Amino acid sequence: MRHPIRGPEFLSPADPVWTRRKPARRRFQRTRLGLLTVVVLLGPVEALSLQPPMASARRLVSLQGRVLDAQTREPITKALVSIQALKRETLTDDTGAFFLKDLPPGPIQLYIGTVGYGVARRHLDLQEDTDLEILLGQESLRVSEEITVTAAPFDPLETGVVSERTLNGTELKNLANVLVDDPLRSVQSLPGVAATDDLRAQFALRGAAPDKIGLYLDGILLRSPFHTVRDIQDDGSLTVFNGDLLESVSLISGAAPAPYGDRLGAALTAFTREPGRKKMFNRATVSGSSLSFTSEGPLPRTAKVAWLLSVRKSYLDWLIRKLSEDPETAAAFGFTDFHGKLSFRPNDRHQIHALAILGGAGANEKRRRGQLGPNAFLTADSDTRVLDLAWRWASSSQTLVESSVSATRELAHNLNRDGETLYQAQFEQFAWRGDVSHHRGSRHRIEGGVFVRSIREETTRRRFDFSQNRFGTLNRYLATAWLPSGYLQQSWTPWSGRLQITGGIRTDQFSYTGESVWLPRGSLSLALSAGTRLSLAYGQYAQFPDYADLLGEFRFRHLRAERSTHILLALEHHIKENFRLRIEGYNQQERDGIFSPDAEYRQVGGQLLAPRSGEVLRNNLRGYSRGFELFLQRRSANRLAGWASYAFGRSHRRDAGGLQFDTDFDQRHTLNLYGTYRFSQSLNLSGKYRYGSNFPIVGFFRSEGGLFFLSDQRNRLRVPRYSRLDLRANKAFHLDRMRITVYGEVMNVLNRKNHRFNGINFIRPSGEARLRSDSILPWLPVAGVTIEF
Repeated sequence: MRHPIRGPEFLSPADPVWTRRKPARRRFQRTRLGLLTVVVLLGPVEALSLQPPMASARRLVSLQGRVLDAQTREPITKALVSIQALKRETLTDDTGAFFLKDLPPGPIQLYIGTVGYGVARRHLDLQEDTDLEILLGQESLRVSEEITVTAAPFDPLETGVVSERTLNGTELKNLANVLVDDPLRSVQSLPGVAATDDLRAQFALRGAAPDKIGLYLDGILLRSPFHTVRDIQDDGSLTVFNGDLLESVSLISGAAPAPYGDRLGAALTAFTREPGRKKMFNRATVSGSSLSFTSEGPLPRTAKVAWLLSVRKSYLDWLIRKLSEDPETAAAFGFTDFHGKLSFRPNDRHQIHALAILGGAGANEKRRRGQLGPNAFLTADSDTRVLDLAWRWASSSQTLVESSVSATRELAHNLNRDGETLYQAQFEQFAWRGDVSHHRGSRHRIEGGVFVRSIREETTRRRFDFSQNRFGTLNRYLATAWLPSGYLQQSWTPWSGRLQITGGIRTDQFSYTGESVWLPRGSLSLALSAGTRLSLAYGQYAQFPDYADLLGEFRFRHLRAERSTHILLALEHHIKENFRLRIEGYNQQERDGIFSPDAEYRQVGGQLLAPRSGEVLRNNLRGYSRGFELFLQRRSANRLAGWASYAFGRSHRRDAGGLQFDTDFDQRHTLNLYGTYRFSQSLNLSGKYRYGSNFPIVGFFRSEGGLFFLSDQRNRLRVPRYSRLDLRANKAFHLDRMRITVYGEVMNVLNRKNHRFNGINFIRPSGEARLRSDSILPWLPVAGVTIEF
């Protein structure tokens, strides 16, 4: 056994090993022992001094993760992931994955973005290898953590809906024109939608006029939320709220469930989005006709309260004069609107938000005052205000309670060259809404609600009577009424979710006429296989008469609600999870429609008849709207996405006197195409094409030798076919602390000359009618830019 090393003073001279060694050998041993002692004593110090240089530096770390679509959780390819302070960046691969290695530990700011999606920023303190999952929202300002995730690209937003088309954030932006940046113009490209007037945001669907389609904003039924000149025929319109405010837009084409009422046709629902709660974020946009600025973020020192503000100001009046061939005669139209939302989340179960939309528009013809007649407007002003205070309470994981109080106000005032009032109107709606939904397990859901509205309208409409050489009043009324509504609906999904059955009942009452209606609704949806579903829906609908019908120029105080019955059958097959083929047929029976031929110019037995004021309107119209829609859709965050759709339909009416005609918005053939492709993290190309066989020229007219004459048959002539192709490119520049996106669009690429007819200029004693018509948007390149910071 070897002994531990000891100093020479501990060695015994009598030791036999030492005694046999020679003096030189003993001196060598003593030297060696001394060196070993020095090594033992100084070893730790020497070890520190002899370490390689990298051993004394901080250990490097790596950062990896995946970038996913926040709504569908689909991997996003070609997304830019960068740490700008370190000048390090990479792109996500086909699985949405990214990897950054050899990063120094410490705080960093991670930037994630790609064209068509919002910007996400993450503040991280890297001390070890880190793995992240990033959710990006489409064309949104908010941070990714606050986006609600849904299960599949085509999941319906409403319970019991059979026919629903939704627009996500990217689609809303690409389909809205760069010229006007109007979110409701995006809806015009949806399957089956008919819109052949480029100057108006309204649209028709399945033969139903725009005023028969319900427009809901956060559950509030709005009447006319548009910037426009009211009470004229050749008007244009823009939606009073911009796309930066919206979370999603959904169009229920037919057979809407029990929560929707007081409209005969489709229901369009728009939901405002929640403000971002992580940090302040801003967006400034210059579109083809307006400037806008949007800002959002949390209040200082708290994330429970967040705000969103948006302001939009048009320079459309200046643009029209610049583009007009005769600037001296061009009408000047402009608008300004403000949007604000305040959201308060005291805890996970309660949420309160306040919404305000304030907008004003005006037009003037002052440049051609001398050419205006007494019935032409010189100035026209309109104003729209929407206020909403809402509360949401999740009382448990199965029960949700929602309540809101809202107020809507619309004003309009048109003056002629002499300061005479041509039209003045004030519409006010105050409403309270309460909804409750309860899940009984995973298979049963019951929901109900009450919606109470108070509607007040005051209107004056005046025109100059040349036969009497003075102004006469056509309309003057003031009316107020209550419209209480209630619904109850239950959904049941047996057979492991393969079958869904929804049944409901709705009731509405109109206090002015004292009429009440009861409207049953129901739907059934059966999964024939993993990717194929057959759906059937039925519903009855009613729309009460407007005050203009009850008290206006052609008034009749005893009008009843117009009624319709929807029957819908749909077959949908998912070729892949994000790729579907859908065939949908519909039959809508209409009755008690409000109409009278005595309210229009016509010719009967060779005699010219002018509109007859007084009690002429009746509930004497009935008929049908029938057709089918076929569309193919791919929704994806990568490569090609979009849809191709064709719709055929016929909408026909017959009055009590035997007069038969196609409805004012009957369009037999409708083709809507849309496609978008994201080539890289900074470049996206998209295009849309819309074709329509077009609507009738409304009225009793016939054509002979290129001229128009009055007739005894209604809606027999058609506006020429509508065709328009638009191409758009979005180019993003990712800079330090901001992103700049440039939008370029060519409208009406093929320079198709589309027309619209807007009424009668005059009628000769011979029966010849000179109709007012004009062409709409020509080939027009336009650009815009958005700065996000």
